[in-house]
Amino acid sequence: MPYARPSRGNTVRDCITEWTGTCSAKHMAAHEWLTLMGHAPQFWMACYIMDFKRPYYSDQLRTAASAYRVYDVHNFVTCDLGHGEITIDITFPAPLGRHGFPITQDWEGNNNFTLCCDPLERIALHDLNSADQHKRSWLQSLNTSKALRLREAAILEMAGYVGTD
Repeated sequence: MPYARPSRGNTVRDCITEWTGTCSAKHMAAHEWLTLMGHAPQFWMACYIMDFKRPYYSDQLRTAASAYRVYDVHNFVTCDLGHGEITIDITFPAPLGRHGFPITQDWEGNNNFTLCCDPLERIALHDLNSADQHKRSWLQSLNTSKALRLREAAILEMAGYVGTD
């Protein structure tokens, strides 16, 4: 599934219908699917500092962000699929690994996925209906208005890789 925001909204329905999503929509969909399959997944939010040295960011964005600390909040899921709890991160499709995106190349069904960030703090969410609101609030508390604009520019650049996988 490509990395990009669903055009109609950041919901499970739109993620599946449009077959696209960022970490939020994809992991809400994964949480719902795992729940329907009889598992007990846990939805997480994790804050981290964005690394603009990653090869998928443009030189222009890298330069603009050089004087700022930009925080993002990443979503992922943990779940016990029968072999102990594992981390599930389906943010980026595997083919984007060739562009330097953090991906899980091989998954055996009982090992952790590659988590696409280095969390400073993580929070378990039990009410997914408030996930977007909680994420926006946390992002605003961590970032200046300029840092929020840089974060948005970074997401749009990452979504620009749609169709290259």
